[in-house]
Amino acid sequence: MFDVDRTKKSRKEKTMTNRDDNYDYLFKIVLIGDSGVGKSNLLSRFTRGEFSLESKSTIGVEFATKSVTVEGKVIKAQIWDTYVLRILLLHFLL
Repeated sequence: MFDVDRTKKSRKEKTMTNRDDNYDYLFKIVLIGDSGVGKSNLLSRFTRGEFSLESKSTIGVEFATKSVTVEGKVIKAQIWDTYVLRILLLHFLL
């Protein structure tokens, strides 16, 4: 269910990348659910600390990242909020 990228970067690669790319674990998360249940607000609350009662439906895809440190390890989450993916999944599963 989760795609964990545990590849270690060489010293040269680390110096060539920006600070945001320094992590120990990478989790790629896709939020899927019915329209209007709060997927976008969940993403916004977790990544930016914001919540809106007046939010509009997502058209297409919204993407955000957040890094947290747990027990000395940096964990980066790439989170995708999409309605289109749900439609495609249902189309191919039925």
